Amino acid sequence: MDVKELLALRKVVEFMLNSECVLQIKIMSEIDPLALKAMQQELALEDKFHTIWFFPVENEVGVIIVRTESGGNGQLAVATEQKLKEFIEIAQQYAPVGFCSSVEYANEKRFVAPENWHFWFIGKHRLRRTPPCVYDTATLRRRRKLPAYQHFRDPGIWSSVADPKVLIVHGRADSGTRTEIVHYLLENVRQMHQSCRMVYVMQDQVEVLATVVRICEERNESIGETIGYKLNINAQVGEMNNVVFCTTQTLIFSMLSNSFRAVLGKLSHLIVDCGDRQLHEMSLVLPLAKKLVDNFPSMKLVLLSSRDEEPSPFGEFFADANVLHIAPGEPTEQHLPDEPHGVVYHYLDEILESICTHKAIQAMKQQLPTTDNALKLVAELQLMYSPHKYNRNVTHIMDMLLERCWFADDTRPFTAVLLPLLEYNKHMVDYQHTDTRLSALMMAGAKGFVDVVKRLLAMGANPNLVGRKTLQAMDWCAEGSENACWQLMNAAHHAYTDEASKRSLLCQTYHKMYNPFVVDQSLVVQIVEHICTNDLPGNILVMLPDFCAVLECYDLLRRGEFVKRNTTRFVICNRMLTEDELKENLLISARVSTKMYVVILIEEPLLELVSSLACIHYVVDTGLVVHRAGDYAKGICIDRSCLATAQRSRFLMWLAQRKCFMLYTKDYLSGGHYEPPIKDVPNAVASDTVLKALSYRPDYTGPTLDYVCTTLFSSDSKSVVAALQTLTQIGAIEKPLSVPTSLGFLLIHLGVGVHLGKALLYSILFRCLDPMITIVAALTVGDPFIEPVDETSEKEIMQLKSIMHNRTYSDCMVLLRLYQQWNQWKTNRTDRKMVQKHRLKPGAMEAISNARVELMSLLRLLGIVKCGRQQNTEQLNRNAGNWHMVKGCLAAGFYPQVAKANYEEKNLTANCGNETYEPHPLSVAQVDALPAKWVIYHQKQDHKLKVPELGKGVQVQLMYNTVITDVTFLLMCGIDRIDTLYTGNLQTRPHDDGKEPVEFIIDQKYYFQLPQEIFDAVSLIRRRLGQLFKDFSHNLLKTMERMESDVLIDYIGDVLYREELSQMGTIPNVDTRPKIKNLLPMGTFWNYTIDMFNRQRK
Repeated sequence: MDVKELLALRKVVEFMLNSECVLQIKIMSEIDPLALKAMQQELALEDKFHTIWFFPVENEVGVIIVRTESGGNGQLAVATEQKLKEFIEIAQQYAPVGFCSSVEYANEKRFVAPENWHFWFIGKHRLRRTPPCVYDTATLRRRRKLPAYQHFRDPGIWSSVADPKVLIVHGRADSGTRTEIVHYLLENVRQMHQSCRMVYVMQDQVEVLATVVRICEERNESIGETIGYKLNINAQVGEMNNVVFCTTQTLIFSMLSNSFRAVLGKLSHLIVDCGDRQLHEMSLVLPLAKKLVDNFPSMKLVLLSSRDEEPSPFGEFFADANVLHIAPGEPTEQHLPDEPHGVVYHYLDEILESICTHKAIQAMKQQLPTTDNALKLVAELQLMYSPHKYNRNVTHIMDMLLERCWFADDTRPFTAVLLPLLEYNKHMVDYQHTDTRLSALMMAGAKGFVDVVKRLLAMGANPNLVGRKTLQAMDWCAEGSENACWQLMNAAHHAYTDEASKRSLLCQTYHKMYNPFVVDQSLVVQIVEHICTNDLPGNILVMLPDFCAVLECYDLLRRGEFVKRNTTRFVICNRMLTEDELKENLLISARVSTKMYVVILIEEPLLELVSSLACIHYVVDTGLVVHRAGDYAKGICIDRSCLATAQRSRFLMWLAQRKCFMLYTKDYLSGGHYEPPIKDVPNAVASDTVLKALSYRPDYTGPTLDYVCTTLFSSDSKSVVAALQTLTQIGAIEKPLSVPTSLGFLLIHLGVGVHLGKALLYSILFRCLDPMITIVAALTVGDPFIEPVDETSEKEIMQLKSIMHNRTYSDCMVLLRLYQQWNQWKTNRTDRKMVQKHRLKPGAMEAISNARVELMSLLRLLGIVKCGRQQNTEQLNRNAGNWHMVKGCLAAGFYPQVAKANYEEKNLTANCGNETYEPHPLSVAQVDALPAKWVIYHQKQDHKLKVPELGKGVQVQLMYNTVITDVTFLLMCGIDRIDTLYTGNLQTRPHDDGKEPVEFIIDQKYYFQLPQEIFDAVSLIRRRLGQLFKDFSHNLLKTMERMESDVLIDYIGDVLYREELSQMGTIPNVDTRPKIKNLLPMGTFWNYTIDMFNRQRK
């Protein structure tokens, strides 16, 4: 044995032990095996080294030294240990499960769901010429107003459309490009007596259906004749189709089908509609489209974008493409010739002055003309109407920033973070620290920072605001009236004397009382009612951020008095619309009488769904969009991503033919001079996106990382590496080539994310499908509770959740219970009461119900759920009432998204304490109440603020958490990695003396100790379950029919039950099966208030 090497290894281990931030050390040289064995024996003997482990370097010379997370000695209940000891005897009664080598895995057939394109090969004539179309007069009149129609009818322009291999067309949402390109391509090939087949790819299902409905109506055809569509579940296609619409996901699935490969050789055009998405948002489909065009010479690519950008960003990706820009359309009427564009524009100040009837604003308008000090009046109104306490996340962020400012000796904490943040959150400029009641203005005045005081006053900071002991900001200025800060504050109210300044003060006050990042539905209703009462009939477009805001506004509007005059019709456009609603009701705005007011309530990204977009008479713009990254602190916007762009606002101003009402100030369009103080972190790449990219990888010659980064336009190689590691850990890809496994293809087809998809598959294997479908549907739709802005609302929601989790400490249980209760109320037609009582978003529960129905339809399509005589729903729900089995499936699916409780610091940690988290304030799994130390979670959120020297503050929060016991972790987590199935993904440390306990690690990351007999049972269960799930992913139903499958699942259920009963003290039953099994309307027939209206009229 080389003694020097042994000493060197000991030094490295001691260094790692003393350096808590070091998680891994790689030694890239050959190590003396005897020295390595002696070192491992030393590690086993000394307790302080138990979490340090050695592993060989994969495919290279050397070793890796890893610090593992300690899971402890796995203290189990006596009943649990007894049950585990019985398993060895029971397992011997059944034939041992064999394990395949890695070579055998590589040759096995993967699961591929059928995407059938054989409809284009039915009959003798495989290519159909385009039939002539006779457009009616009304349709032609409407189309002639579209800029795309006027543009394409130019013969010179049309030749440029027909000839190039790749054509990029930029046309705004009102140009009609989306539909006119289809009309003109069909007309062109008909005139040239040619045949054509086109595939039109769009991002969302709702866009596909709306576009198909509109084109077929314009052509006076039924869907399925010339135009068809093919979605993941539903389709309306036939051999006579010239154009088939599909989603991006359908295109990706189709690439795995042999029938589609035959179709590609016959395609004349591939049309990809990017909408208003940027280049990086189309990263998955554009490389695929480029590959198809390169591989099939006869195919032409048409790329559509509603972003009015020049030069085209897509031109960089398609270097030889022709780029066509369609000019904006002209107004169809000049309502007021003396006004710019014939339109009257009303900004927030005018709306508050002439329309708003809020009590606080009415009080201010009455007193403002007679007051000597406008700021003093505002301070009094703020005290009466503004929220005194914000939600915990807002309070945490603002308190932290104010504390940094107070304890600093210079202005850097103000200028680096606080002031830039307040530039986008001016309604928070008067925020007072929770404990000291000091505002930023008070602190700046106390420190004599004149420039900071000037900026705060310019943002609307009020020097008359009262803090502790009735002290105002001027009272904190040293030397009183001689102080420059005091003089600035004293003169501040003189700036609000003329009419324009008082209007701006009205806006400031309004935003301090009514949060600017929450839709003021009452004001929206007041504006629509004002239009319907005082203006001529016409189309009224109301822009709202999401489907819940759309339905809430619809609910308020249809209860208004003006609706009873029967001169108003509603059109609902949101991403949750069902297929039948899109087909029947979306075109109503183009058909109704000109004497009607048509109120079009639309979700922000779906503008092009409106068929009458060229004839919008009135626009009501909230200026808000969905915050894609999620709201860390509801009520403030850290990165400005919840505000609509100035480009979109100007487009809406252009759409309005008569009046445009904007619920923001005029400087909103010229904003953006200040960079938000956020971390410069690239957008992380999701694991399911990486998996989709790998599914159609053409070859495996180059490095996987380079291929994925190039395909997804990603510069964040770190997140791609993390995604590849996660996919390997969960068994979705296998090394060394990162080829998707059968499980990987199943997860792609399910389309709910890799973790939710895997949890859903485990629930099928464990026969507890129904509750898991509800949980997956709820997490896919999003939080059904209204995000609380103030502390009172936050406490009310937490009280409701505390009752509903039933001592399971699981946010998923809350969602499950919530849906089950709502289902009963909905069946009794009393769900409105529950929605209000539980502070739920309007339409959220219906959306969850519809997501459940669609998931069940998808499982039927995949052949998992059977109907009719072979129906197997009862078999798949045999354990649906057993929460411990549902939780086991969640643990198996969510892994490696797991954290460990640190009871002393009251936080959650991962990676040996190097990553620190805290549960979301609205999570029921708060650290100080956890009965077990392991927490699985669905997602993280970070406030992203770039705060220098932040110190001990925890920035990342975990959402949708569930507490699991040691036994659940040992049996269900990290067992499906393909290359370690034969070991159960366990590795042990040998003892020369053979003494217990056995030291082992899970997934080279989590360290445990167990008695030998218990370890043997755990190891055998993990190996059997891992092999069973692998077989299940290859052949789902046949695996479930095996007797040993039932024995193993039932045994695991018994073990989990005993440990759950010991740790949690109770086992809740979740066997309530929902009665609603059909799609619920999400548009104009969304009707949870209909029964209430009928009772009121009676």
